[in-house]
Amino acid sequence: MKKNVFIFIYFLTISLSVFAQSEEDRAIKLYEQKSFKDSQLIFQKILKEDPENERAQEYLGSICFDLMEYQKSASYVKPLVEKHPNIARFHFKYAGAIGMYAKNNKMKGVFLIDDIKKHFHKAVDLDAKFVDARLALVHLYMELPGVLGGSKEKALFYAKEVQLLDKQAGVEAMQLITAAN
Repeated sequence: MKKNVFIFIYFLTISLSVFAQSEEDRAIKLYEQKSFKDSQLIFQKILKEDPENERAQEYLGSICFDLMEYQKSASYVKPLVEKHPNIARFHFKYAGAIGMYAKNNKMKGVFLIDDIKKHFHKAVDLDAKFVDARLALVHLYMELPGVLGGSKEKALFYAKEVQLLDKQAGVEAMQLITAAN
């Protein structure tokens, strides 16, 4: 009898795990198809059932970013940065979310500039081949006024790093700088 109960519990656990996995897979597929709202609903359900599900948190951060809900995006990604301070993509996603929030809310944004820089730089420091983080720094340094830390020299430094890592992205980075002249 005990063996049957054990077997039942084992198969129930496996079934729930497979169901959760298939829900997650479905949500990911919807995200990839740009069905953000549908994907968001599933990931929210997953996160409600498992508040520690980091994959759901990360996808919800990305979905909110794609839906231009930048403050909400940051709220999903920030705990991942805090829990995993050595994962470059979390720093990049967090910096991107607060950066876009700052860009759309100039008054509040001024107070976020140091954090934005810090997290983009951390992403670059953690991953020597992270092209997108370097490109983001090119954008940031070209868009910021000098009094807030904008710098053509710093942008050029990161653009040159981008060129070494990815020729096409390097062209884009250099065009950002030359277009500002």
